[in-house]
Amino acid sequence: MKREKALRQAEEINAFESEAVLCQVLELMRSQGVWDELLDMIQQLAKRRRQPKQAIQGMVKLAMTYLDQLPSEHPLLFTLRSITEGKIFLEVEFARTTLRLAKTKEAQGEIDEASNLLQEVQVETYGSMEKEEKLNFLLEQMRVLLLQKDFIRFQIISNKVSKKVLDDAGFARQKVDFLRFMVTYYDHEKNYFEAAKCYQTIYETVQKHQLMDDPQQALERMITDLLLVEHSAEQVDLLLRIKEKENKNLDVKAVLGILLSSEIGRVPAGLREQLQDEEKWKMLQRRINQHNIRVVQKYYSRIALRRLSELLELSLESTEEELRDMVSYMGFKAKINRPEGYVYFPKGTETAGLLNNWGANIFSLLNRLEEISHLIQREAAVAG
Repeated sequence: MKREKALRQAEEINAFESEAVLCQVLELMRSQGVWDELLDMIQQLAKRRRQPKQAIQGMVKLAMTYLDQLPSEHPLLFTLRSITEGKIFLEVEFARTTLRLAKTKEAQGEIDEASNLLQEVQVETYGSMEKEEKLNFLLEQMRVLLLQKDFIRFQIISNKVSKKVLDDAGFARQKVDFLRFMVTYYDHEKNYFEAAKCYQTIYETVQKHQLMDDPQQALERMITDLLLVEHSAEQVDLLLRIKEKENKNLDVKAVLGILLSSEIGRVPAGLREQLQDEEKWKMLQRRINQHNIRVVQKYYSRIALRRLSELLELSLESTEEELRDMVSYMGFKAKINRPEGYVYFPKGTETAGLLNNWGANIFSLLNRLEEISHLIQREAAVAG
């Protein structure tokens, strides 16, 4: 200890030698097994006047290697965390000790405490931490927040994850984990289209990097989520892209064929168990009913409400409710005449037809202008 004091009081402090002396002190006390004295010594050495930052950092790094051979709740962990807290040159060590403590709390079932500990660390501001370690810490924060079902904070943390970093070489595993976390979030928000796009990226990433995950499962989940999405051009485009991909699930293939056809279809009963969610099952039935209504619209300009109910295999009330929702929220065109008991489907002009008519009118107008210009020039030449 005299050598340690002499080094600190020297006119020019030798940081390398000071670090070596502090590490020797720790190794000596560890070999003797005097852990209580070792904890006190670490605190004293870290607080002494003119102690070089490099020496403190080296001492803390050495002490952290002891944690692997000690019980998870050894007092050394709490001592190191208190020493590193608030010190910029020890910010990485503070994050690592906090992560260890959070995992200990989680193992004890204290999820809220583990989450609170992790939220204290703003690793995105750490300039000295490697991007892989920073990414893993953010993913750990997201995972614990999902366990806690704190979706508001989860969404905030997810925005801190750099998508460019996820696309870098060597981060395929982290990318898949991140996307799976996002799927859980989107399922909670009932945003099935974004969940489907996450599964699409998982499918492509697993195949490209040959990860251990099953790409077929990701493909099936992608299709299943797409089936729950409201009808749109983007949804149909994605369904058409994946139609030709290898898919061994016959029930999923059957529903996919229904939505991409112009025929009335029914939901296979086997999908109910695969969805494992009564709300999703009801949503899928609604999407098939809406598809069937659009098919009827293609072939009928007027149909009896009772006959439409028979085709859909729904009650009159359910059929009318489905039509009302499609007209109110999906831009669908239909009119119900209750006294007569008929449903009218106005045949509006398609967008492509409108563009073609507009183009034809412009072409005709330009031809007339050219003809008039030619006649004016001819008359001017005759008069001249």
